[in-house]
Amino acid sequence: MEDGYPITSLSKSFSVKHLLILVLSIDLIVAQSVKQSIETDINQIVKATNTPGAAVAIVFHDSIFLCKGFGYKNLEDQLNVNQNTTFAIGSSTKAFTASLIGIAENYDSISIDDSPKRYLEKLSFHTEDMNRNITIRDLLSHRTGLPRHDLSWYLFPEQEGDVLLERIRHLEPFSAVRQQYHYNNFGYLILGRLAEQTLGAEWNRLIKKFIFSPLEMNNSHTSVNANKNEDRATGYSTSPQGKSTVMNYYDIAGMKAAGAIYSSVSDMTKWVQCWLNSGTFNNTQVLPKDYVIEAISSQAVMRAALPDEEFKNLFFSNYGFGWMLSSYKGHYRVEHGGNINGFSANVCFFPAESLGIVVLTNQNNSDAPYLIRNTISDYLLNSQKTDWLAYHNKNKGEIPTEQQKTQKEIQKFNPEPIIEGNYINKGYGQIKIQKKQNELFVIFPVGMFRLTRTNETQFQLLTEGNRKNIDQGTVPELLFNMDFASDGTFNGISVAMEPNLEPIPFLKEK
Repeated sequence: MEDGYPITSLSKSFSVKHLLILVLSIDLIVAQSVKQSIETDINQIVKATNTPGAAVAIVFHDSIFLCKGFGYKNLEDQLNVNQNTTFAIGSSTKAFTASLIGIAENYDSISIDDSPKRYLEKLSFHTEDMNRNITIRDLLSHRTGLPRHDLSWYLFPEQEGDVLLERIRHLEPFSAVRQQYHYNNFGYLILGRLAEQTLGAEWNRLIKKFIFSPLEMNNSHTSVNANKNEDRATGYSTSPQGKSTVMNYYDIAGMKAAGAIYSSVSDMTKWVQCWLNSGTFNNTQVLPKDYVIEAISSQAVMRAALPDEEFKNLFFSNYGFGWMLSSYKGHYRVEHGGNINGFSANVCFFPAESLGIVVLTNQNNSDAPYLIRNTISDYLLNSQKTDWLAYHNKNKGEIPTEQQKTQKEIQKFNPEPIIEGNYINKGYGQIKIQKKQNELFVIFPVGMFRLTRTNETQFQLLTEGNRKNIDQGTVPELLFNMDFASDGTFNGISVAMEPNLEPIPFLKEK
């Protein structure tokens, strides 16, 4: 018996051709049923997570199984997401930048085992050990010893990457080179500059020339200011109570190589197809085949990721070149997420099964991309189905009500004029602290925030009710400590900006 039909019962007049048509029609019915179930689950996840909108695509072999929008690209005008709506993809950009390095190496313009300093004369790291030992491979796989230092570019943005490149020499490491993995956007800033230096054009032009154009990704771009009138999604932040608030687009500017791409789910299917087909698209070799293999091979151990009691078939967590690698229920998975003001994304594929999944959302720090990705994976990998939404709800913790959500009680002190002034750190930038109407404020290039004193020598940045140019919730409630010399002289402030290091010192300008 095959597909539930006894072959021997078929009449002699029922040809092989008719049988094939029957089998295909059954497969189509099954496929349509699976697709409907997937769409139902996606709608449930979007609703349950208060996600304004999502665009989802499923690539199977060379076919598009699903490419569709869910929810709203703009809540205020109730405009629906569609397959051509563009979203910021954040750090899913990194695989694009890494690919430029693979292309440059294929042209013999660069070797990934060289020092990046061989190609960028102005590049310098904080220690001689870093200068001697860091290779381009280390940058690609986040094993330089640098922690993230993200507030160095996020609170102090620059239009020109070279200004940010200069800051790197002042950024302290937290471990030796290749001692451990640590995700770092500055590494991909360097990779972007390396691509420019070796391929002879600006990063955005290289992305268009070598990737967007051959893949026919005509609805994708690399600038927050490009195609303002296009069909693009509005970004939102969502409160624990489910209220969505518009977030302005963040101009990543000089750090663009780490996360500046905007794309639609229909365009991103072509990117995934290219990876599933060893770097080819429409019979054209877009990415070097050898590079594709190396990029999705383990280069660094991210964490142990041992199987646990609840998920014994989820394990290992490694990094390739712009891709995260893991085992999902016995299937080799390649993926990378992305988050930038108002947007969250995940791009994923299973090479052995020729399955790709893209999820783009217009919600800040959203769990929806991962819930949708895993739910789809269970359907199409014939894996035991996990109720990922139930798991998410069980583990996200109690959501506070507005009545429970109260401002932290902070002891009141009269602001001391000693802290007013300008402060500088060469790896970060300039901070200004000033008093206005008997309140103290800290001013970053991205905006101004109120400071409240917590003890005699410490102040805290408050984001609640303080927004200017940058959106609430994107700046942590930083602690500012007053620093004094041994003779009691006030030197400056130190700010807890990097979790893996001591507070970053900012010296008071005379």
